[in-house]
Amino acid sequence: MTDTKSRKYDAVIFGATGFTGQYIATEWARTAKKDLRWAIAGRSLSKLEAVQSQVRATTAYEKDIPIIVADVFNESAMRSMCASTRLLINCTGPFRLFGEPVVQACVAEGTHYVDITGEPQFIETMILRYNEDAITSGSLIVHSCGFDSIPSDMGVVYTSKQFPNNGVCSSIETFISLQGNSGHATTYECIVLGLASAKSLKTLRSTSRVEIPYVGPKLKVHSVGFDKRMNKYYIKFLGSDASVVRLTQKHLVLAKSPVQPVQFSVYVTFESILRFIPIFFGALFLLTFGYFEWGRNLLIKYPAIFTFGWFSHEGPSQEEIENSGFSHQFFAKGYKDKNNTEGNPDWEVVAKVQGPEPGYLATSSMIVNCAYVILDGEVKERGVMTPGAAFRSTSLIDRLQNRGIHFTVSTNQSIEEQSTKQDDSN
Repeated sequence: MTDTKSRKYDAVIFGATGFTGQYIATEWARTAKKDLRWAIAGRSLSKLEAVQSQVRATTAYEKDIPIIVADVFNESAMRSMCASTRLLINCTGPFRLFGEPVVQACVAEGTHYVDITGEPQFIETMILRYNEDAITSGSLIVHSCGFDSIPSDMGVVYTSKQFPNNGVCSSIETFISLQGNSGHATTYECIVLGLASAKSLKTLRSTSRVEIPYVGPKLKVHSVGFDKRMNKYYIKFLGSDASVVRLTQKHLVLAKSPVQPVQFSVYVTFESILRFIPIFFGALFLLTFGYFEWGRNLLIKYPAIFTFGWFSHEGPSQEEIENSGFSHQFFAKGYKDKNNTEGNPDWEVVAKVQGPEPGYLATSSMIVNCAYVILDGEVKERGVMTPGAAFRSTSLIDRLQNRGIHFTVSTNQSIEEQSTKQDDSN
């Protein structure tokens, strides 16, 4: 196991010149403890200098911000960068194209690592290839530490903990609501390229299948519909959340944790049929063209056309970012007595995670606080993990609460009690 305490930096932000990377560097400058030593890194010296100036001007950060020039495909540069720091924040997507060399270098040097990937095939491949080596070198690799998939994965952790002390959560349905409708094309490119790996992901999962012992009735997963509880239309979320949460449940089994795994489904919602229709057709274009190389090239070249303006190469304006936000509503069912899980669930919890613009503001707060938790030594386990596996017993949720990402509970009661209330109101 590598001793990293004497390294030059506590953290390096790699990919700091990207759209999201700039927000992450700014968030770090605003919130990092004064004694933390950090640097920004990427391929272009001139772009890094521009980010350096921008961060200092935006945050009034007075200390020097060191720069490291490193190309992801230059192995010696990657190893040197990772060897200089205790932790690396990776913002360079798409991760299926640029992510593995960074993970490999971090594992080789015993360096901790967090990223903002939302690509299931990349995540699951990294677990298979590097988990054992990371344990040996003392490296903690945590994927999906941004909007993909902190709200869902940590939301499941938070919601399942609200059940009675002797109770157990069986299933959680999650509905994502977004305020604002603009994102950068790189995010869309990650989704498109994810479809290219759908078949290989299926093969990958068949080689590492683990039986997860869920309790309660099997959770039905829908493709499209209208939910009366939300009073909104919904479509099955095509992002990585379901995959990441499933990997967390798998980790509970492999780690022989006493925590009961939870069934999970996730949807994205729309206020009206007028907003639902373009997204439905956007998803249809994605699913139709995404399985062919020519189709993927077309989707990536013209994201604004195929997403009806949701994604563009310019990304959102500052005004759009400031007027955006998100919420995840969790409807959980389970049992008040974990020793009596026969029949239908008898307890329910309704919780919510909500915050500012998800892709840049919330994501930067999420990944920066994940890094702080690791640097403060709160995670003892090593290996390649998901957020719910790494941060379940840490202060992460409390830290996020302090940064405007709120976890709350609105309902925590027996289902019979809820039915009685509804009958009395009729």
